[in-house]
Amino acid sequence: MKKADLLYKYYTAEEKKFSKNLNHTYNFKDKEIIHDLRLSLKKIKSFLELIQFLNDEINVLKYYKQYKKIFKMAGSIRDIHIEEKMIETIEDKYNLTFAGIKTYLKELEEENKKNLNAIVSGYDWVLSGKINKKISKIISSKMESDAKLRVLRRINSYKGNIIKTLNIENLNEIHLHRFRRDLKNFMYSLNTFTFLLQNRDEYKKFIKEIDKIQELLGKWHDYIITVQKVKEYQKTLTDETEIHLMNFLSGVLEYEEKKMLEKINEDIEKYKTLIKDLKLFY
Repeated sequence: MKKADLLYKYYTAEEKKFSKNLNHTYNFKDKEIIHDLRLSLKKIKSFLELIQFLNDEINVLKYYKQYKKIFKMAGSIRDIHIEEKMIETIEDKYNLTFAGIKTYLKELEEENKKNLNAIVSGYDWVLSGKINKKISKIISSKMESDAKLRVLRRINSYKGNIIKTLNIENLNEIHLHRFRRDLKNFMYSLNTFTFLLQNRDEYKKFIKEIDKIQELLGKWHDYIITVQKVKEYQKTLTDETEIHLMNFLSGVLEYEEKKMLEKINEDIEKYKTLIKDLKLFY
């Protein structure tokens, strides 16, 4: 199978997952639908960015505009699911009840669900079909020449950005956000072009290790967004008892976030070496 065919197969598989999840967004009982919807969109965006890199004539990323609002609103709902879970964990640990903020989150979630449904109902399926055809033509015309070297250059730029960040001593919040973003781009790009990989067994081992740091970064990010939401809710309060309770909750979350940051900094050399030494393509 030609490289262009393999690439288009990857793209259409992710687009089908997205379409399937989009058709099920009205059923919000399954929270994983929102997560899967966003994951497919992240992969599609990463794919389009790489194709844009191969293509100088057409603005491929303009095709992502239709997805953008869906991604943003689904992200708001996904964040609330994470925040609810984090708060429930602390409730269980300290035998407390945070009824006020849980009600606040539920109301916010319902509002965001209505907004997402409004966006989804206006989704242009005809345009989506046209986009797929255009993407197919772009891939076919651009992938069979020097594309492998150009793709390698692009992926190596993500790798270089990661190493540059990890060379900083004692990473702070800004550095970790950058590391998390670049690592995702790097991994999505690698997964798109696995058929070009030099040593797939080595890559599988690499993935297992990288999954560990991605999990740590994910948990750290969960603490960050939950603290932000608690403080957002706290601004609406006038009751001193509730304010005191939220001070306690944000204090616990910030303490856990700090511990997670320390853990990531402890392991950073290991992951820097792992990423630096990965041999990618033939």
